[in-house]
Amino acid sequence: MLREGKRRIKEQFEMLLQGGRIRTPIDEQIVNNQLDHNESAIWSLLLASGYESGFGRYDVVLEPKPPNTDDAFVLEFKVRNRRKEGSLEETVKAALRQIEEKHYAAKLVEHGIPREQIRCYEFAFEGKTVLIG
Repeated sequence: MLREGKRRIKEQFEMLLQGGRIRTPIDEQIVNNQLDHNESAIWSLLLASGYESGFGRYDVVLEPKPPNTDDAFVLEFKVRNRRKEGSLEETVKAALRQIEEKHYAAKLVEHGIPREQIRCYEFAFEGKTVLIG
């Protein structure tokens, strides 16, 4: 979806990765066949959170349809807690620990996606600074 999607989607996602912001409508009723042509549906899917997986709730999961056609992604976002974490690096490690301990990739594996095709990214934020692990 990101790899083959419209140029505008790629540019907006890159802006987010660099700490920028976008404004887009979100539709909670995502229909898979809209993802090829409806920009709002794509962002709705990417920004939907709270889906149950394993033993907890992940922030964002991108799952290829059908399985084995591309990599899947688990994205975990954390704001640095200065009382618990001495640096953004520690916040990234905490996010990875959460992904692993709560088995966020479990649903992806259940859906037939091999573990080696599941990419996990941890985003640690402090003000306007972000570190991606």
